[in-house]
Amino acid sequence: TIINRLMGYKETAEISFADVKPEDWFYEEVAKGVKAGYIDNGEELQPNTNITREEVCSVIGIVFELDKLASNSADNFTYGDTIADWAKGYVSAMRDSGYISGYPDGTFRPSGLITRGEIARILTNTGGSIINAEGEYTEDSLGNVIVNTPNVTLKDMKIKGDLYWAE
Repeated sequence: TIINRLMGYKETAEISFADVKPEDWFYEEVAKGVKAGYIDNGEELQPNTNITREEVCSVIGIVFELDKLASNSADNFTYGDTIADWAKGYVSAMRDSGYISGYPDGTFRPSGLITRGEIARILTNTGGSIINAEGEYTEDSLGNVIVNTPNVTLKDMKIKGDLYWAE
């Protein structure tokens, strides 16, 4: 739900998860995630299971189109070898971009449950400026800019990060 609102995702796809039913409050949000490509349609999603740090990095890496093949810097975390192979590239990309830094003891704790505060920090680091109201914008941005609403004009802006035109 957070990612869908951040990026303005509204389009849905048909989903086939055995554990996601049309009457579930999150059904439409999952269908948006499948359509956006950050959730793979499959047999089970386990929507009532808490999300881990490595899963969050993978979702954000996909949404922000980070290059998961560019680096292996996740190996530099203490116990970096415990990061799942399917997540390691995105954890590396998130680290290289400065979106995550790990814990003071040098660990990342990939399979640990992530807190809402940690998710908020990561999204603040990745999201940068979020434009969700129509109008003309001229203020420079030191990070990424997400435009998730129609009728927006960016004029004479300098954007130090990436520009994301959401759905």
